[in-house]
Amino acid sequence: MSSQQMYALIDAFERDIRGHLRRFIKSQVGDDAVIFGGALTDLEARRDADPMGTGADLVDYLDLRPAYDLLNQHRRYLPADLATQVRELTSELDTILPIRHRVMHSRPLVSGDFDKIMSSLVKFDFTFWRGTAKILRFLQDDDSWMPEDTFEPLEDKVRHNLPQSEHDETGLIGRDEEVVKICQTLKRKRDSVVTLCGEGGIGKTALAVEIAYTLLDDPEEPFDLVLWTSLKTERLTGLGVQALRDSATDLIGIANQLGSGTSADFAGGIAALAAAIEGFTPLIVIDNLETINGSDFVELYENLPDNASFLVTSREGIGQLERRIEVGPLSDKDALLLLNQMIRHRNVPALKSITGEARKNIVQKLRCSPLAIRWFILSTEAGKNPLDVIRHQDELLSYCVSSVYDNLSANSVEVFIAMEVLRRPVTPDDLVLLLGRSVADVRSALRELTRGALVRARLSGDSSLVMVIELTDTAREFTSLVIPRDHPLRKQVQENETTFLRDEERRAEEKVRRSLGPNVVRTRFETDAPTAQILRRALQSSKGRDYVRALELVGEAKQLNPEFWEVHRVEGFIHANKGDKLGARESYLDAYRLAETQEHKAVVAHYFAGLLARNLMEPGLAIPYAREAHEVLMLPDTASTLGTALVWHNQYDEGIQLLEQAASAAEGRLRLIATTALAAAYMGRASWSLRESRNPVQAAYDAICAYELASDELDIGAADQKLRETACQAANAAIHYLMRCQAFGHEVDTMPDFFDKLTKRLSQISGAEAWHALRKTASQYSFSGNQPYAFSRLLKNMELIEAEPTQSNAESRNPTIEAGDGRMLGTIHSLKEGFGFILTNVTEETIYFHKTGLVGGASFSQLLIGLNVAFSVGNDTNGRRRAEAVEVGE
Repeated sequence: MSSQQMYALIDAFERDIRGHLRRFIKSQVGDDAVIFGGALTDLEARRDADPMGTGADLVDYLDLRPAYDLLNQHRRYLPADLATQVRELTSELDTILPIRHRVMHSRPLVSGDFDKIMSSLVKFDFTFWRGTAKILRFLQDDDSWMPEDTFEPLEDKVRHNLPQSEHDETGLIGRDEEVVKICQTLKRKRDSVVTLCGEGGIGKTALAVEIAYTLLDDPEEPFDLVLWTSLKTERLTGLGVQALRDSATDLIGIANQLGSGTSADFAGGIAALAAAIEGFTPLIVIDNLETINGSDFVELYENLPDNASFLVTSREGIGQLERRIEVGPLSDKDALLLLNQMIRHRNVPALKSITGEARKNIVQKLRCSPLAIRWFILSTEAGKNPLDVIRHQDELLSYCVSSVYDNLSANSVEVFIAMEVLRRPVTPDDLVLLLGRSVADVRSALRELTRGALVRARLSGDSSLVMVIELTDTAREFTSLVIPRDHPLRKQVQENETTFLRDEERRAEEKVRRSLGPNVVRTRFETDAPTAQILRRALQSSKGRDYVRALELVGEAKQLNPEFWEVHRVEGFIHANKGDKLGARESYLDAYRLAETQEHKAVVAHYFAGLLARNLMEPGLAIPYAREAHEVLMLPDTASTLGTALVWHNQYDEGIQLLEQAASAAEGRLRLIATTALAAAYMGRASWSLRESRNPVQAAYDAICAYELASDELDIGAADQKLRETACQAANAAIHYLMRCQAFGHEVDTMPDFFDKLTKRLSQISGAEAWHALRKTASQYSFSGNQPYAFSRLLKNMELIEAEPTQSNAESRNPTIEAGDGRMLGTIHSLKEGFGFILTNVTEETIYFHKTGLVGGASFSQLLIGLNVAFSVGNDTNGRRRAEAVEVGE
């Protein structure tokens, strides 16, 4: 049923009411004053104002409700059956009157209007309501019947040139809340420009028409002039895209269309339009603004009176001035309602028998888009196969998206393609990492895609909200039309994501292996992963002493994720490596402030304590942070840092206890660090004992303990120059303290064992820089007399070592393995299931090896950490260094 049909039906009902007034009431009462009562004066004024009103019946000037009320008021003059019916059906006017208003004033209809008006009017007995019955029969016999007379809408109090709604069959479905909110926004007039943004076909125009008519009928009359112009140049129908004539295409066209609403003979440009609306409170509605550029709108905005309000629809938005309101698809429920209403009213036989589940599937495949649903119905009505229409939506997709996509910048097209390849919600961090573009480029592209309604953003996350972006359903479907499967960027993004996933796996493995390792980067949420990978790259650059590049990468991460504490923690670490102590301090303090959990604060505290103790030489300030870190994390790393800080602050007993815990629990490189620190702590306490307590015996014991710790670690294959130096220095100190004890008659029971062990292991430390100091100390005490035999043997072995040709430390430890033909020497650093890592003797780097790379009959199950090996270096398929032809020494 169309508006014309509804007009005919309501008009017939009003004619029947007036007919009853004339036939049954005026004929019996006669006196107009008695019949019309207090309304008489107003009715006479209406008749007198009508040029054709001379001698006219006052009944013709009654509105529907007052006319029906007169029937009720004078029911005693009506036939009994009619009087009963008029009384009992009075409540039906509550349904009829709002619909009458929409029809008679050419307002957009509401979903269900046809059913409601039919349901109300069929209740009236056709015996008395013959005119109404006649139209009802016409409609029941032929739903395409149209009245002969063209309906002329009633004149409105507020001047306007609004178009009639294009959706009279169903009314505007699913937008009631949006209409109310947007009307309230426009009435407040705080935002002079409100833009309805969304992809093509989502219902922006229909929504704008509904809003404009709602404001037109608002009893508060917020606007006394409502002007409409449309820049739409084509329309999608069931037969294809059709061009529209007389559309505005520039500012002059816009001004002429708007001006026609003020005067039928309007002619002129923006200045004339401004003059025409001066003194009014106008609402200017511009449909399909994306046809022109934003600067044209700004010119129009700036030249019209300041009190003008604008309601704009656009696929792209203006980008400035506007209060942007996103218009999304219908809900599943409303989309299904629209489909059902369209099938019912269009009466398409091919669709009537479709089941409820099938209809739900149809609206899903049409993305709950109002235009797509109408296009589907109209295309089927035009004779197309419904299944083919669903499967082949190229024309629809092109109509909805092409105009925006064709105007995208190259940068935005790349981001668009990347989002299609990923097929998941992404963050800007993902795109920066996977495209290798700057943060500024990615953000600019996302702004353009958002303005074009090609992407949608939403908040995601439970404990912390993160903004994620994804292509709209329509844009995603459109990609298959414009992006070939072999597009080079597709392959690049896929490869980069594979690398990213592999690096994420490696990051997780490193965290498990040593959670406080220098290259380990933690994350708060899954969406922090891209930032974490950028920070890992920064740490790698810092390791290679490329601090400029390292800080550039940190800057990128900071732009992406400025509130992420790890960004600032890594920045502090890099500053510390660079030697910028104060810069590191500020970054660590920022990281500590931003860390949200106790664990994360403890991680920052651990690194900050290291900076304070080692770099800034403030162990007293470091201890509270180090203690906080250890109390929360309880790791060998934190025990080592806290123990070292305590030792440097002369709190030896607790510090040594913590360092012993660290050394016993740690593995690999950390074990060497903790052991070296523990040996140094014993030497420190030895010096302190002699200086503060005058106790050379305790000093000797501590120095011997320091030497044995370092020597035992070297003896199991540790290849660490600093540990070797510590062992040599500890031996030197021990000899010095032992000789002092002997000079004062103090006995140290471990002295013989110490000299024996040192004699046997001299080759461990003979290459150390402290060797000459050790040799000098030993020679100094060789003249003191009464030296034990063990000491004499030590001196003799020192002389023999100095007489031998100089050998490298690696060779002296590996007499059965020779390095030649590019082979390297090292020790097994760690072992996993089927693979491990070798610590090289010279560069002290760790190199991966697989069990298949063993030679010389060695079995992987027989390997132990610390074993000496020789090996060659090659590259795997990913270009990473790996050890090959690994030979185990004796």
